[in-house]
Amino acid sequence: FGRQSQRGIRDRYQNERDYLDVDGSSNFSIALRFGLISIREVYRSFAGLEGSEAFIRQLIFRDYYAYLLFHFPSLQVQNYKGSFNGIENQDLFEKFCSAQTGVPIIDAGVKELLSTGKMHNRVRMVVASFFTKDLLLPWQWGENFFAKHLLDYDAASNILSWQWSAGTGIDPQPYFRIFNPYLQSKKFDKNAFYMKKYLLQLEHLESKYFHDERYLLGTTIENYVQPIVDHKEVAKVAINAFKNIH
Repeated sequence: FGRQSQRGIRDRYQNERDYLDVDGSSNFSIALRFGLISIREVYRSFAGLEGSEAFIRQLIFRDYYAYLLFHFPSLQVQNYKGSFNGIENQDLFEKFCSAQTGVPIIDAGVKELLSTGKMHNRVRMVVASFFTKDLLLPWQWGENFFAKHLLDYDAASNILSWQWSAGTGIDPQPYFRIFNPYLQSKKFDKNAFYMKKYLLQLEHLESKYFHDERYLLGTTIENYVQPIVDHKEVAKVAINAFKNIH
């Protein structure tokens, strides 16, 4: 890597990686997944570059998750913490997989995955939280769905990230922390550029309504479904469900 290229990747990653309408990632994940480049080579190229801490931290997490899955192979299908394993609901699962949840950031993320084999990292976290907390579906189902479609699929990173989102892993997200998909889209896709890119039927909808759950729940939009869950209500249910096993 040239120093100018390294600085560009560092700056984009450090400042823009969470914003959905810009390409702030390193774009190394597919090359890493297929062995076209080694994680050590990437690390050596950025380790001495000031301001690269956030980027290097993700490389460390990738190696950490690989270490965990190697030494604890049961993590592939079993919770590390807690006995709650979601509620099997084929109808909700099919609506999720077909981008028919009525929650724009979720449906846009699934559409991106199905059409490109990719999904923005911030969206992956929001989608996984929605899947395991709002829909209360088994994290294993979501992990399998990602495994089927992601071009950069890495078993350890995917499995342990899903366990993190579900609050069941070795380093889990606290069970009471549930991403609000509407606040996430407002913060990271305020003008709805990302969501409109993948949800063409909403391209004429004013951007503020993408982040307004009350509006979406109470409005009929042509060729788009109303939200299948009320986030505020199901978040309460999820907290009680997870609280009982922590």
